[in-house]
Amino acid sequence: MSEGNQGSKVLLIGIGADGTNTKPLPPVYDDGTFEYVPIPETQTGTAEPMTYANWGFAYQDTTAASYFCRIRPSKDEEWIQGDELDNHPFHRDPNFEALTFGDKKGSNGTGRELRKLRQGDVLGFYAGLQNEGRKHRYVIGHFTVNDVIDLEHHRGERQVELLNESPNNAHSLRFRGEGESKHDDVVIIDGTDPGGLLSRAFQISSYDRFGSSQYYLTDDFAGEFCVRGHDPDGAEKDNKEWLGFKDPLWCDITPEKFRSKTPELR
Repeated sequence: MSEGNQGSKVLLIGIGADGTNTKPLPPVYDDGTFEYVPIPETQTGTAEPMTYANWGFAYQDTTAASYFCRIRPSKDEEWIQGDELDNHPFHRDPNFEALTFGDKKGSNGTGRELRKLRQGDVLGFYAGLQNEGRKHRYVIGHFTVNDVIDLEHHRGERQVELLNESPNNAHSLRFRGEGESKHDDVVIIDGTDPGGLLSRAFQISSYDRFGSSQYYLTDDFAGEFCVRGHDPDGAEKDNKEWLGFKDPLWCDITPEKFRSKTPELR
């Protein structure tokens, strides 16, 4: 469980549907409003009730099933479409209504960063969105950390109890639907207000900097939010510039300043 606030922090995590699992990308509109769409679930036995057919868009009269041509739950699977796409469940992580998020600590997971959070910190989220031009990364939401639950520290009935205490978390829904967890090293962040989706997406990426066909953090964002990142071996580095695929980003500003610099919540 969390150990209390020991100097407030802000962590940004990359989330949501992207080019590896949905075609096309979720949209951002000219006025900055946007659609949040979770990634496809890899465990179809989940108790998650939201599917592509019943996930309505916020700013279009359509559903995710009508908008996306095809989806792919993982890179090792074939793309799916049609009725199979319609009935496919989401891995709704984060859940912006319940203010909860979880991830594993292992390969490609962000759990090792999540477990550094404490009560009162801010967990923010950015996603890849696209208008008519090139896609970019945008901060789309955040919530305040209430509790940090490291499931790896618990086994048996206690782990089940902790999952049940976060009933709307995507990993808890997996467990409820299939009777087992896909990963036993998940860190769950249960949040509280202020939190939710932003009223407008906040762009943080630029492109083609220094003649390279790669994404970078914008100078304004990296400077104003005092962003630092991590090398793959876990070593911290200052002045984070290159933006990898859903990299965790630490911002050395207070939660209050972070909230004042981002658009208001919906």
